[in-house]
Amino acid sequence: MFLARILLLLAAADSFAAGAWAVGWPDALFALLGMSAPVDARSLWRLLGGLLLGQGVCLIPAAWRPADCGGLVLVPLFGRLLLCSVWLWLLGTSRVSLPAGPLRGLLLHDALWLPLFLGFLWACRSQPALNRMQHAK
Repeated sequence: MFLARILLLLAAADSFAAGAWAVGWPDALFALLGMSAPVDARSLWRLLGGLLLGQGVCLIPAAWRPADCGGLVLVPLFGRLLLCSVWLWLLGTSRVSLPAGPLRGLLLHDALWLPLFLGFLWACRSQPALNRMQHAK
């Protein structure tokens, strides 16, 4: 569990950094994509950045006390799934023409956290059963 805690703290730092980037500098994403920032898209990106900040807040107690707060990892799990779906939609839509490279990078960045979150949730789920078995002996 020690390694999982360290990785969750890294995920929290990543969420805080990405959220601060989206909220503080929303035009940076559109510069990366090589387009001017539409007003609606800028607001949506700021909202997603706020969600990323919230995910970081949820990851800290989950890393600190996984037995009690491990379920909070569901918040960043669904948040990263939401971001992955946004990047996949932008990659597949014909409504906007954006360079695929940066979108794939953003997709990969968010998708890499998903196995960690799922593994942590599985470990938290199986941990009480292991504790009960050890106390029964």
